Amino acid sequence: MSTEELVKKLAPLPLVVALSLAGCTAYEVTPGPRTMPAFEKRPEASTDSTELRYYANELTTPEDPQKWADEKINQYLNGQGARSFAAFKGWTPQHGTIGWESPETGLLVITVQDAFWVNLQAAHAYAEAVMSGVGYESPELQRVTLTTQDGSNSVTILREDVPGLY
Repeated sequence: MSTEELVKKLAPLPLVVALSLAGCTAYEVTPGPRTMPAFEKRPEASTDSTELRYYANELTTPEDPQKWADEKINQYLNGQGARSFAAFKGWTPQHGTIGWESPETGLLVITVQDAFWVNLQAAHAYAEAVMSGVGYESPELQRVTLTTQDGSNSVTILREDVPGLY
């Protein structure tokens, strides 16, 4: 083994020694709180993935329809104790969620991968859970539509379909 290869191999050693002396390992992670009080706000996060920033005090309809849709999805995820749709396991429509939008005021359209459209009952339950969970906090939400990528399957839940929301 050459000196150069040996140096590359041993370069992380001081970091490992320092971490060991500090009483932690290189893989130690301290989890944050699952939920935060409504008066606190999380720092800004990237919305490039299905993880969204926390909108605790911003529950009004923004001028930007996509921002409004992001807010409604984040409300749903917060209500489920999830940071992203990856937290849902198995062949559920939630786990297969790949997008959402608001093509018109009061309408939230959620798109799932075709393969994750398990059955109409599961899709209906998902759309109803979004409407019931988010609808109590957001009176402007009037319809939730769940659809597949190819548009071959869809289900719509209206606000008046959920007891206590109309």
